[in-house]
Amino acid sequence: MANKKNFLLHLGLILLAAAACRLTPLALLGPQPEPDTEVYMKVAATLAETGTFSETDPVNGTLTPYAYRMPLFHAMLAGLMKTFGPDAAWPLAAVNQALSLATVLLAVLFFYLLGGPAIALAVGWLAALNPNAVFNTVLLLNDSLFAFFSMLMLLAGLRALK
Repeated sequence: MANKKNFLLHLGLILLAAAACRLTPLALLGPQPEPDTEVYMKVAATLAETGTFSETDPVNGTLTPYAYRMPLFHAMLAGLMKTFGPDAAWPLAAVNQALSLATVLLAVLFFYLLGGPAIALAVGWLAALNPNAVFNTVLLLNDSLFAFFSMLMLLAGLRALK
């Protein structure tokens, strides 16, 4: 029982450190657009407005099917736009923060099942303090969503194998 309590205490510290590391750049920099952000926002706005996964053709102005990226991120962003308005930068950054923290938690769970509590806590600290994951939470891109679902698929695969 003491080992489980100790593990949960360390896990709480990992999640607290991960949240602090992710919230600090967001507070200092705010949500950061990248060159790809505009395309994501336009397609998501069209999806929110018309219900179609399309983009406006620059030549004739009509909607044409959009097939360059997977639609899950656009659908999530369209939902945020419908809920919070067309400027969904802060809500998207908040979702990226939550997804990144959930990814840390899933990494700990994955390695707990794979190698036990010691390796799980070591991986948890690495995931919590990973500079790339920290910075991705302020970017208005799909990296945090991708990392979350990648970790979820690894966990599902491990559970299937066991």
